[in-house]
Amino acid sequence: FMGKTGFKAGDLVLLKQVDPATLQVGDIISYQSTAQENAGVVVTHRIRERITNADGHFSFITYEATTDINNASVVPCNLVLGKYHTKLPGRGKWFLFLKNIWGFLACIDLFFLLLILDLFVRWKGKRFAKMEAAWEKEQAKMAEERRRLEAERRESQIILSVLLKLRTDSAQQQEKESCTNIDP
Repeated sequence: FMGKTGFKAGDLVLLKQVDPATLQVGDIISYQSTAQENAGVVVTHRIRERITNADGHFSFITYEATTDINNASVVPCNLVLGKYHTKLPGRGKWFLFLKNIWGFLACIDLFFLLLILDLFVRWKGKRFAKMEAAWEKEQAKMAEERRRLEAERRESQIILSVLLKLRTDSAQQQEKESCTNIDP
């Protein structure tokens, strides 16, 4: 834990871009390391001293707050990335994870898994849409068949009522004729 700076290893440090000429002793800066063991790595340390060269360029002597020991290499102002602004606790671990091969492969696998899942969902959606369209078409056919059968039923009822009326009329006619054909 870096008690004097307020952040831990693995925290994501957010920087504010500043003119290196405005940096003061005690400011926390991030810079690209020139030390042989970690050249190019971004390091965040506190400024202990500001040194101005004969040609007017300046550099910084930095130290790690937990050890209070000066770093071996001097930081030229052109390697300063920015001044500490705030932190996101633990978020830097994600980037550290992605830097190793397993983290990188996991990220690639996750990407392809999400891509396959998206394609599957789209395929299922299209298939469902086709099934729904076929179902609606079948429902429309069934509704048309119901209307046709209902019309036939009404027509059959009309024909039946006409036939019953004819039968009744015929029976009455026969009865009248039989009554008139009786000889006394």
